Amino acid sequence: MRYLLILSAILVLGTTSCKKYDDGFTHALVIYGGDMTTNGCGYLLRLSNGTFVKPINLASNYQQDSLGVLIKYNTTGEKTNCVPQNPYDKVNISEIKRDF
Repeated sequence: MRYLLILSAILVLGTTSCKKYDDGFTHALVIYGGDMTTNGCGYLLRLSNGTFVKPINLASNYQQDSLGVLIKYNTTGEKTNCVPQNPYDKVNISEIKRDF
Protein backbone atom coordinates (compact mmCIF):
# COMPACT_ATOMS: atom_id res chain seq x y z
CA MET A 1 0.00 0.00 0.00
CA ARG A 2 2.78 2.39 0.94
CA TYR A 3 4.57 1.57 -2.33
CA LEU A 4 1.41 2.45 -4.26
CA LEU A 5 1.12 5.85 -2.52
CA ILE A 6 4.74 6.72 -3.31
CA LEU A 7 4.30 5.69 -6.94
CA SER A 8 1.13 7.79 -7.23
CA ALA A 9 2.89 10.84 -5.77
CA ILE A 10 5.76 10.47 -8.26
CA LEU A 11 3.35 10.24 -11.18
CA VAL A 12 1.41 13.32 -10.08
CA LEU A 13 4.57 15.37 -9.54
CA GLY A 14 6.00 14.24 -12.88
CA THR A 15 2.84 15.24 -14.73
CA THR A 16 2.72 18.65 -13.06
CA SER A 17 6.37 19.43 -13.80
CA CYS A 18 5.92 18.57 -17.51
CA LYS A 19 3.11 21.08 -17.81
CA LYS A 20 5.25 23.79 -16.24
CA TYR A 21 8.17 22.87 -18.52
CA ASP A 22 6.40 23.65 -21.79
CA ASP A 23 3.60 25.93 -20.56
CA GLY A 24 2.70 28.14 -23.50
CA PHE A 25 5.72 27.08 -25.53
CA THR A 26 5.66 25.47 -28.96
CA HIS A 27 8.07 22.66 -29.79
CA ALA A 28 10.20 23.44 -32.84
CA LEU A 29 13.30 22.27 -34.65
CA VAL A 30 15.88 24.73 -35.99
CA ILE A 31 16.63 23.93 -39.64
CA TYR A 32 19.40 25.46 -41.75
CA GLY A 33 17.83 26.37 -45.08
CA GLY A 34 21.01 27.44 -46.87
CA ASP A 35 23.07 30.60 -47.21
CA MET A 36 20.77 33.58 -47.75
CA THR A 37 23.30 35.24 -50.07
CA THR A 38 22.95 32.35 -52.54
CA ASN A 39 19.15 32.02 -52.63
CA GLY A 40 18.88 30.10 -49.36
CA CYS A 41 16.54 30.88 -46.47
CA GLY A 42 18.98 30.97 -43.59
CA TYR A 43 17.60 29.48 -40.38
CA LEU A 44 14.00 28.29 -40.30
CA LEU A 45 11.89 26.72 -37.57
CA ARG A 46 9.88 23.57 -38.21
CA LEU A 47 7.00 23.69 -35.75
CA SER A 48 5.53 20.56 -34.15
CA ASN A 49 2.66 20.60 -36.67
CA GLY A 50 5.14 20.40 -39.59
CA THR A 51 4.81 24.06 -40.63
CA PHE A 52 7.98 26.01 -41.44
CA VAL A 53 8.36 29.63 -40.31
CA LYS A 54 11.20 32.15 -40.66
CA PRO A 55 12.34 33.74 -37.36
CA ILE A 56 13.43 37.35 -37.70
CA ASN A 57 15.35 37.33 -34.42
CA LEU A 58 16.93 33.90 -33.80
CA ALA A 59 19.82 34.40 -31.37
CA SER A 60 23.19 33.15 -32.62
CA ASN A 61 23.52 30.55 -29.84
CA TYR A 62 20.39 28.83 -31.25
CA GLN A 63 21.59 28.86 -34.86
CA GLN A 64 22.39 25.14 -34.96
CA ASP A 65 20.89 22.79 -37.54
CA SER A 66 18.55 20.17 -36.03
CA LEU A 67 18.46 21.83 -32.60
CA GLY A 68 15.26 21.17 -30.64
CA VAL A 69 13.84 24.30 -29.03
CA LEU A 70 10.76 25.53 -27.21
CA ILE A 71 9.52 28.91 -28.41
CA LYS A 72 6.90 31.54 -27.81
CA TYR A 73 6.34 33.61 -30.90
CA ASN A 74 3.96 35.83 -32.83
CA THR A 75 3.57 36.27 -36.55
CA THR A 76 4.56 39.56 -38.17
CA GLY A 77 2.07 39.34 -41.03
CA GLU A 78 4.95 39.28 -43.52
CA LYS A 79 6.17 36.46 -45.76
CA THR A 80 9.68 35.47 -46.85
CA ASN A 81 10.81 35.75 -50.44
CA CYS A 82 13.52 33.08 -50.27
CA VAL A 83 11.16 30.45 -51.75
CA PRO A 84 8.81 32.42 -54.03
CA GLN A 85 6.59 29.44 -54.85
CA ASN A 86 6.07 28.63 -51.16
CA PRO A 87 6.81 31.68 -48.94
CA TYR A 88 7.15 31.17 -45.20
CA ASP A 89 5.54 33.32 -42.51
CA LYS A 90 7.98 35.56 -40.66
CA VAL A 91 7.76 35.29 -36.87
CA ASN A 92 9.11 37.23 -33.92
CA ILE A 93 10.42 35.04 -31.09
CA SER A 94 9.51 36.41 -27.67
CA GLU A 95 11.02 33.50 -25.66
CA ILE A 96 13.21 30.57 -26.57
CA LYS A 97 14.93 27.75 -24.70
CA ARG A 98 16.48 24.42 -25.57
CA ASP A 99 14.20 21.40 -25.66
CA PHE A 100 16.04 18.69 -23.72
